[in-house]
Parts: sequence; C-alpha cells; structure tokens
Amino acid sequence: MSAVGNDSGRKLSCPMIDASVESTTLCQFLERVKAVPVLVDVGASGAVHEAWLPFAKQSVFVGFDPDNRDIAPDLGAHFREHHIVDKIVAGPENAGTVDFHLTAFPHCSSMLRPNDAVLQSYLFADLFKVERTVQIETVTLAQAMDQVSISIIDWLKIDAQGCDLSVLNGLDDARRRQVLCIEIEPGFLQFYEGEQTFPDLHAVLIKEGFWLAHLKCQQFPRVRADTVERAFGIRVKATDPAAKVFGVSPTAGEARYFRTLEHLRTSMPSLRAYVLAWVFAVSAGQWGFALDVAVDARTLFGDNLETGFMYQSTVTTIASLAGGGTQRRE
Repeated sequence: MSAVGNDSGRKLSCPMIDASVESTTLCQFLERVKAVPVLVDVGASGAVHEAWLPFAKQSVFVGFDPDNRDIAPDLGAHFREHHIVDKIVAGPENAGTVDFHLTAFPHCSSMLRPNDAVLQSYLFADLFKVERTVQIETVTLAQAMDQVSISIIDWLKIDAQGCDLSVLNGLDDARRRQVLCIEIEPGFLQFYEGEQTFPDLHAVLIKEGFWLAHLKCQQFPRVRADTVERAFGIRVKATDPAAKVFGVSPTAGEARYFRTLEHLRTSMPSLRAYVLAWVFAVSAGQWGFALDVAVDARTLFGDNLETGFMYQSTVTTIASLAGGGTQRRE
C-alpha cells in the first residue's frame, strides 16, 4: 500500500532517544565494536527514514526506487556509505522488464495496476490515478545486493506498493535468515490488483521468527468523491483538512518487526547480531526489548565493555524514564 499519510511525513517515526543513549553515543558504540549496520529501503521516495537517523552516520544505506520524482537529493548524505539504485525490486516471478505505473502521487506508483473497484469507495482514489506507464528493468533483492557487493541486510524496509511479499521472496535464504528488523506497509484491502495484504505478510514473518513491534494504521475517509461532490458541490481531496469530517477507516498498516529472542539465541548467536538488535530496539524506543537483548548478551558473551554498556545504559534510561521509580540492579 502507498505511503500516503494524513501527515505526509515519513513513516514510523522514532521516539526521542534519552540523553543517556544519544545518537552520537550509539554511533561511537557501533564504531568501537566495528559493527556497520546495512539498511535497505525498497521504495526510497521521500526523506531519510527517521528511525535510522540515530545511527545513520555509522551505517551503509542501499535505496531502491524507479520513480525519482520524490527522492530527497541529500538522502545519501546522512550515511557512512550509500547506494541509490533506480530499478524496480521485484520477486523472481517478474524477472526482466515490467510495466511500472506512475501515479498522480509518486508514493503510489507500482508494478500493479490500481484496483479501481476497491479504490472508488475511498476519497483518496485520485492519488492512484495512472498518469503514464513505463517499461522498467527489474532486479531481485538478492541480485541487487550482489551488484553492490553487500552480503548482509540488517534492517529491511519494504514499501513496494502491493508487492512487499514478492520483494522479500526475491532475497536469498542466507541474507533473509540474517535480517534483524523488517518494515512493511501492506494494505488491509487490495488497493492494487493482486496486492499482497497485511495478513499475508504478517503470517510469513511470524513463522520466520519475527514479532510485531509497532503498527501504525494509515486512515482515510471511506466515501466516494462523487458522493461528496453531489452533496456539497465541491471536489474534496483526501489530503484536504476538510476531509476529516467524513470520518476515517484503516487502509494500510505501517508495521515494524524485530527478531524474537528465541531466534537470536538459536539462529543468530553472534555479538554483532545482539549489538545491532539492541541498537535498533533503542532507536525505536523499545526499551523493554532492549533490556532483554542486553541481559541475554551478557549471559552469552560475558560481562565485558560491550555488553556492560548495553545493559547499564538501558537500565539507566529506563530508570530515568520512570522518574527514578525503577530500582537499578546489577
């Protein structure tokens, strides 16, 4: 589903990080342990993903988007290293060249045609109007990562306009097993013809050892634009402030998943994986999960500088957020 939002900002914003674990501190910590996160954005239109900003300077970024009308010109400047690829990332079933439908709102452009039968019931249907269709070369995610010579993905963000699961299926098993965080943005209905919806992706990710850490629902008025025009004599757009008077309903889920502790222990028992799982949890404000990761890291790798920092800074932050009401324990 498209990244259309009533606030038009980038998705899944992260909470303010407590002073005890500042962005500079996170980057310094990653540098000290020689861990460089690899962040991949399939559908990179818009500004840099806010949740990545706390550790971006120590990260490698790979962004994909064939529609460059809304890619921030300074997108790569936030990162230690970056690669911007103007190709469609698709599943193995769409190898070669495919039609890509450029819509009125760039974030809605897709390999799939908009599903007018569903869209006509919503006020945002005009955003999906196809302005032109172009032929674009596709590449699977595995092929794309091979081309930039990167063997791992740590945080994978997919906004492929109805094709999120296909994109994920284009990633080889070796890389797929190592992903620590996945973000998806599927619709709850098939707003595109053949769209893979939220229940489809959620079931796959839970089965693969992820847990749902965050879910924000995009919400829009379910009312036909023609009905509004007939009743009031005006053409109201979904982005107009007046649209809110019609009420809203969920249309898509902006979802973030982390690997479970059980998966980390059994399938990813490396200090690097635990360090990045902790950094990602901190950047997302998931302090409880960050504490669990830190405790398990101390159990597996001993109480050293790295695991000690993870544990003590998490405990300090939680105590601070609780107003001093949480007892610190070693």
